[in-house]
Amino acid sequence: MHAIEAVNNYIVNHWINTVRTQTSKENEIPLPYPVTVPCENQGFTYFFYWDTYFANIGLLYDMPNQALNNLRNMKYLVERYGFIPNANLTNMLNRSQPPLYSSAVFEYYERFNSLSIISEFYPSMVKEYNFWMNQRMTRCGLNRYLSNANDEETEEFIREISLRKILDVKDINVKEKAKNLFAEAESGWDFCPRFSGKALNFVPVDLNSILYRNECIMAYFAKLLGKKDDFIRFNNNATKRKRSMMLLMQDANRVFCDYDFIDNYKSRKISVANLLPYWAGISDDKDVCVAIVDKLNFKYGLSACEKNDGSIFQWDYPNMWPPLVEFAVTALENVGEREVAKNIAFKYLNTVASNFVSDNSLFEKYSVVTGKYSEVEYQSPRMMGWTAAVFRKLYENFYKQ
Repeated sequence: MHAIEAVNNYIVNHWINTVRTQTSKENEIPLPYPVTVPCENQGFTYFFYWDTYFANIGLLYDMPNQALNNLRNMKYLVERYGFIPNANLTNMLNRSQPPLYSSAVFEYYERFNSLSIISEFYPSMVKEYNFWMNQRMTRCGLNRYLSNANDEETEEFIREISLRKILDVKDINVKEKAKNLFAEAESGWDFCPRFSGKALNFVPVDLNSILYRNECIMAYFAKLLGKKDDFIRFNNNATKRKRSMMLLMQDANRVFCDYDFIDNYKSRKISVANLLPYWAGISDDKDVCVAIVDKLNFKYGLSACEKNDGSIFQWDYPNMWPPLVEFAVTALENVGEREVAKNIAFKYLNTVASNFVSDNSLFEKYSVVTGKYSEVEYQSPRMMGWTAAVFRKLYENFYKQ
């Protein structure tokens, strides 16, 4: 059996081991439905927001009922807190993660064409959207990441990330730096070089691309539900956001960049985040999309960021992250570059499979230089989660074709 097929069979047979019905930590918030967690046994064994979005991509092939359970847990969290926390832990109620809930609902609807799904989830989709528009809006008309952490939570966060050598507790500006790192943690890219330690200054290109897609999805759902005023609102907001992104974020090379709205400049750091406008349908400029991929494409896969002289961050070169591979492959397919997408897909499949052959495990991230699993910032957990889900989708869409 080919190694790729062996990994695929392993994933299909092991999804069930990631489903939990009981809490395992004192500060864990109970959820009403069985929940999919990233790791089978140890490591990340509770709900994470954007991890669950990516897990659902794979579960739609193999355990659609569990994918629906995950959506209902997200809905519960929105209804209870007004947003979806980073994780179902009380110490993570001070921040969210990339708002992919609407995309998760849409992808379930798209697979099963169920109008009842729209009726069930639409109100909570709107509620989450309102949180981002009310709590994460900036003066330039685009959104940023933030945190609502109090002083006690900030102190705990400082202690935690100092162990990862990201922050020096003796720094006189440690609290101000921690606030920016809190915002970076909400981005899911904790931690990375994209914002130069000043995440609060930036309206990120990936966040605003995700929100644009949410607005398009909700406009579409509102039309199906006969909600004319909602349709007009979300359609207008999507149009306005696209216009603002083109005005503020596009550089001379037509690349959409993270934009510092405080100091009024576009970041020159290239990362997979720059591909999100093509994932979201904001642009179909294939030349720019492929040019960005070319800067990130290495022997063993797609790096989170372009090559640099070395970094202490895990969301950086030379690490390949499964969710970023999914964003990139979808972006390339959206602009009609399936062959380039296929190249990225097979590098991912082969790298994951070669590590599986030697370690009989899947890992959180991999090095595009060595082809081995990566342990930047902390020991890499053995996991299913997004590693398995993205593998399943690429297996179905490319390997089997």
